Amino acid sequence: MNRRFARLNHILIPSTEAERERFRRSRVGRFASRVAGLYYRATREGQLVAAAALFSGLTGLDVSSTDAHLLFSLATALLVASLVVSQRLRMGAARISVACPPRVTLGEELRFAIAIDNDSEQDLGRAQVVGPFLPWDGEWSEQRPGPVRVAPKSSVRCEARARFRQRGVHHLEPFRVARIVPLGLSLGPTIDSRAPRFVVVPKIATVLSLRMPQPRVVRTGGTPLFNRAGDSMDLLGTRPYRPGDRARDLHARSWARTRTPVVREYAQEATPAVGVLLDPSGVDDEAFDARLSLVAGMLSFLRASGAVPELIVASDAGRDLVIGPRFAAIEQALELLGCVETATAQAPEALAARVARRETPWTRALIVAGELGPWQSSVARALVREGIPCATFVVSDRTPESQTDASRVLSPERVLSGEGLLL
Repeated sequence: MNRRFARLNHILIPSTEAERERFRRSRVGRFASRVAGLYYRATREGQLVAAAALFSGLTGLDVSSTDAHLLFSLATALLVASLVVSQRLRMGAARISVACPPRVTLGEELRFAIAIDNDSEQDLGRAQVVGPFLPWDGEWSEQRPGPVRVAPKSSVRCEARARFRQRGVHHLEPFRVARIVPLGLSLGPTIDSRAPRFVVVPKIATVLSLRMPQPRVVRTGGTPLFNRAGDSMDLLGTRPYRPGDRARDLHARSWARTRTPVVREYAQEATPAVGVLLDPSGVDDEAFDARLSLVAGMLSFLRASGAVPELIVASDAGRDLVIGPRFAAIEQALELLGCVETATAQAPEALAARVARRETPWTRALIVAGELGPWQSSVARALVREGIPCATFVVSDRTPESQTDASRVLSPERVLSGEGLLL
C-alpha cells in the first residue's frame, strides 16, 4: 500500500527518460524548468530567507499598522543581490563526474561517487553538489554531500547515498555542482554530470539446500562444462588422425605401431541442466518481489552446486537465459529478473513446447509461482509428458506454509528476511 501511495505522489512526473525529455521540450516543461531553475539556484539558507520574505510580505500588506514590510524588503533585496552576483561565479574549466555500480539490490544503499576536477589556476572557493530529483521509489540517505572547497589544480571527491524500492532500470537526472555566492543564499551557474544509469535487482534468497525431483530414466542431456581441459575429459580410446585435430592429442605409441597418425579421443564431462520456470502473473507487490528473490536464490544455489540452470520467464514475451561457465553470469540473470514485469502466464502446452525446443535437454524443472492452481498443475503435467520431472514452489501470504513431494509453499516475509531456506 505504501508503494501505491508513493506512486500517486509522483503521478504528474514522467517516469521514463523518454517521457521526461518530451516534457522538457513542451511549453509547459520549458516554463516549469525556468521556475524550478530559480528554486534550485537557492541554497537551503536562501530558501529559508525566501520563505521569510513571503511570510513577511503577506503579513505586512497593511503598512500603516505593521513594519513587517521592512523585513520583506530586506529579505527580497538580499535574494535579488545574491542572484545578480551569482551570474559572475562560474565554475570555469571544472568538470564533474559521477560513478555508481551498474546494479544495486532492492532496498540496499546505492553510493554515487562524485568527482570534481579543476584543471585551471582559478580558485573556485566553496561549491555545492546538488543531487537530482529522485523518482517516486527513491529517497536520499541522511548523509548528503555538503559544501566542498575547490582549489586550483585539484580534485575533490565526495559521495551521495540513496535507496530505491522498485526494481528495474533507473535513469536519473544529472548531478550538478555550482559555486556558493557570498552569504550562502544562492548558487552560481551549474555544470552537469552525465546521467547515472543502473538496475535495481531483487534480493538473492538464501537457499541452503534444494531437494529436486529425481528423473525416472537416465537422460543423455546436459551441457559440456569445460573446454577440453585435461582433468575434465574422459579418455574413450584412439582413432585415425583427421585434418584439424590438435597435435597435442597425437598418440605416439599407436602411431609408431600402426605407422599411421593416431589421436586420442575424449568425451567431455556433462553437467545437469535444470530449468527454472517463473510464473509472472499476479500483482507487482512484495509477494512478487519475494517470488523473484526465490528464483534468484535458486539460480545462485544451482550454479554454485555445479549445475547449469536455465531461467525461463513463462510469458509470451518472456526471455530465456542459460547460466554457466560459457553462458550468462548470475549478474545477468539478476538484471533480467529486475526488469520482469507482471504479465499473463503462457499457456501450459505452448510453454512445454517451448521447453522441448531447447538445445540442451533438461534433467529437472522447478516452477516458482504465486499460487497453486490449475496453471501450475497443467504445466507440471505437460513437462512430465516430455520426460522432465518437476517441483512447484509457491510464494504467497494467503496460503499457510506446507510441503509435499511435488510442491512447497513459502511466505514472502520468510523469503525476504534473509533466513536460510531448506527447500
